[in-house]
This record gives sequence, structure tokens and C-alpha cells, in this order.
Amino acid sequence: MIKFKKLLPEKVKFLIKKYFIKLKFYRGRESYKRLKLKSERKRLLLLGTPEYGNLGDHAIAYAEIMFIRQKFPDCELIEITQEHLKWDRKGVFKQILSDDVIIYTGGGFLGSMYLHTGGGIAREVLKTFYSNPIIIFPSTIFYELNDWGKRCEKEDNNIWYMCKNLSIFARDKFSGEFLKKTIPSNVKLYMVPDMALSLNYVKKEERSNVMIILRDDKECSNEINRDILKSELLLLGLGVKFSSTRVEYDIFPEEREKELLNKLNEFTTTKLVITDRLHGVIFSIITGTPCIAIDNISHKISGVLSYINVPEYICMSNPESLLNDIKYMVNNKINNEYNYKLNKNQYRDIINCIRNELNY
Repeated sequence: MIKFKKLLPEKVKFLIKKYFIKLKFYRGRESYKRLKLKSERKRLLLLGTPEYGNLGDHAIAYAEIMFIRQKFPDCELIEITQEHLKWDRKGVFKQILSDDVIIYTGGGFLGSMYLHTGGGIAREVLKTFYSNPIIIFPSTIFYELNDWGKRCEKEDNNIWYMCKNLSIFARDKFSGEFLKKTIPSNVKLYMVPDMALSLNYVKKEERSNVMIILRDDKECSNEINRDILKSELLLLGLGVKFSSTRVEYDIFPEEREKELLNKLNEFTTTKLVITDRLHGVIFSIITGTPCIAIDNISHKISGVLSYINVPEYICMSNPESLLNDIKYMVNNKINNEYNYKLNKNQYRDIINCIRNELNY
């Protein structure tokens, strides 16, 4: 008799093997073992955190964990990553209890642009655990202005309407104003800055060079020519280097702090940052690094900055005024020392929201 396995294409065999390898890996992780155990303490489940190489999202997750541990030390905090949910959603969902408080990590994945990655997994969590208390940490919600965007918006609103106890925190002005007009009345809406702004990493280091961090993905505005920008900076006598808030490898939770600190150290040794990435701006803020910020297509940067007292060493710009703004920053800002002053009250709504769900 011919074995069924021999009839399978090699690609299918590879995918099946990969699935079981991933399943074994994630079910062997400490976080999954803790999820399976019953706890006398109230459980807070932080879901959807990154393993991919976006250090901005890792900064959010790191800040969320530090924040929860500091404000709610008596709770059992369990982190389950987006990649874990991707490979073993059924196994994870089976362990979630009806009285668990679910916190979905913040970021920029809600809306229509990232529905096939983080946004889709978040939807599955909401549809499955609509009776649980669910808190979506500070996020950007962006729907494209086309039929796909309208369809995604309608589907999301239907899912949110199903939820019995859903709180959404918008991290920027545009998301907050949009949701005020469209969100179902049963959903609680708050406006709070990006969680990475709760970090502080100011260090006295010798600074040099201008660091350019520009997007090359679907949120890129494509209006800035890197070569021309570099030439203009060299004419001003400034050293130039290109960098990114992304790395081309996965970062597991236990590696997160080391990778994040390495990137923040890079900012502390830079005279000026020019970026259209939100966390390029946020890393500049929390390290006291002068920065020229240029909005991307979803206006995340200007929207997030509208929720805080913008430090004097941050300059909002656009492609048309960029050269003049560079000259202004070079003449007035780059050789000064700056300290980031954290506003501890700006996250009060998150504290109160979690306390209410825990019946504190």
C-alpha cells in the first residue's frame, strides 16, 4: 500500500513539519506554561506583542510590561506574542479564562493596512472573547480611503459592537477624532499617548553625525530623496549616517531589552535625527536627541505629538521646508543638552481602566 505521506508535495511536507516544530516551540515556552496554570492572583494577559524586528513595537511592549508591573504588582501578567497566536491560536485560546482581563498591545496595526498580520489576529481575539474585559492599549486606527478601507471599517465596528466590555485607547489626535464619530456607543474610548513615551533614557554621551531614518514601506510618502538630503547635509559640514528602527531578524521577548537599549544608545550618540518614523521621533524624545519629524501618510507623528507637550528639541517639518528646518536646528539646537520630562499623569486613564476591570 502506498503511504499517504509519500503522495504529498514536498512544499506541503515542509509546511506541516514547520507547523509542528513551531507548535512544540511555543507550547514549551514559559509564558504558555504559566497560561495553563491556575493562579490565585488576578490575571492580565498581554496579547499580540512582537517578535518581528520592529523596534518601535518592541519599545511599546517593553513600556507596557514595565508600566503594568509597576502599577499592578499583585497581578499575574502573562505575555503572549503575535507569532505565538499565529501558530497556536487554538492552544492559547483554550487556556484563556472568562475572568481574565485581556490587554491587546498598542501600535499601528488597527484599520485596513495591516489586516493580514496583527490586525487580523486582534480581530480573532475580540470575536472569540467578546464577553471578557478587553483593553486595546494606545493605538493608531487608519482606514484607507477606498472600498477596502470602508469594508474593513464596517467589519471592525460590527466586531466592536459585539463586545460586552471593550475599551480602546487612541494614541493620536486623528484616530481619536475619527473614532469619536464612528465607534459603537457600547465601546469606551480614551485618548492617551504612545506607551513608549512612558520610558526615559537620557544619557550624557558625546554626540556626532546626523542620523537619517526614513520609511520604505506602505506608509512612506516617497517625497524625500535620500541622496539629495545627504548631499545637503554634507554641504553644511555634517557627517551623515542612515539607520532604521527595524532589524532584519526576529527578536524574542527575552532579547527585547538588550536590542532596544542598543538602539537607544545609538540615538544618545547622535547630534540630530531626521525621520518620518513615529518611533524615530519617540526615541529622540526619550533620549533628549534633537529631531526633525516628517509626517507619513497616516499622520501618526503629528497626531501623537498633539497629545503631549512637545519638547523644544523636536521640530515638525515637511519635504518643502526640510532644508530650512535643518539649518535652524543646526544653528540653534544640536549642541545643547536636553532632558525629557515625563508627564506621569498622561496615563491615568489606563490605570483607572485596568483598576475598574480588576474591581480595585
